[in-house]
Amino acid sequence: MSEAGKFGPKPNQADLPVFGIAYRAALLPFVQIEELARFAWIPLLGDLAVDLISWICAQNGMTMNQERVMTGIADLFVFAPLAVAWCRLAILGPQSVSRRPPFNYGRVELQYLVAAGLMKAGGFVIIGIPMIWGQEAMTIFFAEHNAGPIALAGIVLIAALFVAAILGIRIALLIPSVAVQRYAGIQVTWNQTRGYFERLLAAFVLAVVPFGFVHGLIMGLEKKIDSSFATVIFEIVGSAWSIVLFAVQLTVLCFAYKILVFDKPKADAPTSQPIAVAD
Repeated sequence: MSEAGKFGPKPNQADLPVFGIAYRAALLPFVQIEELARFAWIPLLGDLAVDLISWICAQNGMTMNQERVMTGIADLFVFAPLAVAWCRLAILGPQSVSRRPPFNYGRVELQYLVAAGLMKAGGFVIIGIPMIWGQEAMTIFFAEHNAGPIALAGIVLIAALFVAAILGIRIALLIPSVAVQRYAGIQVTWNQTRGYFERLLAAFVLAVVPFGFVHGLIMGLEKKIDSSFATVIFEIVGSAWSIVLFAVQLTVLCFAYKILVFDKPKADAPTSQPIAVAD
């Protein structure tokens, strides 16, 4: 079945080319490598610093779950300027960020922090809690050889992943709308993705999974190397590649937002008033 037949638009809907978006999203970080490097070098250093602090904390008794929460919050602050700048570049073009400082914090970045933070918190509630429950169920299984709790935890986790995927895709355009100062409310964002869930998910998977696989390979090799110097090199390479992966994820959302919302005629735009803020 052709892409148009399987993922094509329904009547009165804009066309959202799955393979076109995935292909262009995968290329953009390399096409705009100079701009990506300009905005990414400070977040890269910040990410490495966060990893070092989390490693020190882990050596002093911090649990893995506590470490993940700490690094997740820290990464939100470190990557917010990069996320806003990259979304603007993907939607408005490179000229829109040509005079932008490499690490800029203003009202738009703070709005991004709120939006991304709420989405991460929601993801933790939906997925994180069942995962913690699953860890406890595994402890019970190995201690008492009781498979009941772990089976139930697995079912709940699968259901949680399904719910998180639906909610995440349906409100994902919130991020680019905030970056270009066109946020018009959660309800409007939800309506903008109506009828596009499968195509958005397919574009996201096609673009992101190959980069995620490479990142996982780098992290796996790092754990198998005994040399401290090589471990540091792999850590730097892995952090740099995670920024490329982050840029690809944002680009998929931005290209979809550009097609579904930003490039639509004003007559088709939502009636809600966007929030105008200074850049």
